[in-house]
Amino acid sequence: GRAPDWRRLGIVALIGVLLAVGALGVASLLDDPVGESAPDAARPAVGGSVAGLAPTTTTAPDPSNAELPPFATVLERPLPDGLSEVPAEQAIAPLSRRVAAQRSARRLVELAVGYQRVGRPDSAEPLFREALRLSPGYLPARVGLAMVPGGRDDAGLTQSQSTLTALRREYPRSQMVVFNQAWAALYRRDGEVAFPALRATVRLGPDSFLGAVAASLLAAAKGQGAASGP
Repeated sequence: GRAPDWRRLGIVALIGVLLAVGALGVASLLDDPVGESAPDAARPAVGGSVAGLAPTTTTAPDPSNAELPPFATVLERPLPDGLSEVPAEQAIAPLSRRVAAQRSARRLVELAVGYQRVGRPDSAEPLFREALRLSPGYLPARVGLAMVPGGRDDAGLTQSQSTLTALRREYPRSQMVVFNQAWAALYRRDGEVAFPALRATVRLGPDSFLGAVAASLLAAAKGQGAASGP
């Protein structure tokens, strides 16, 4: 008979709604990143999905039982060749072929994220580490490696958020670091970290891919009444 934690439910509802109806609204950015098209493409519009989190559907979720996709790193731009828009399982083979053609840090990270998206963090981890061997300090690989534990269990999510918080102190102006800190916090239902980090992501570049995603998350949160946190 205990009253529900509406603040926690709000975050679950927020993610559920975003996954179910494509409220992230950056489909136009997926194959046409900001800076390569007309200025109005930088602003999100309802429809589509982002970073392969889920396909668009018209079925409204049950906010109290929102099913989240596997925890995965969100890169500064979508996966190449429209692979963010296909089911996650279908992206692995083409991403693997890209790595076979050119074993670069960037392509290794993209394949690692592909494995995270299908719930295989243990397959992603060695790829992130190889990317760092090829390009020491490569920030997307460092972020990806920080996100790996979160794909395993709740304790891993806590570890990921802690590592990302430390990484943010090192790179306070990295949108990718700040956004992924927010993403980890959303999965932990930690609004006190998530919403300020999303606002910081927007301040760091509202017209970038991640800036548009963060702005849409905040707008959806406001619509769900979940943005009343700090």
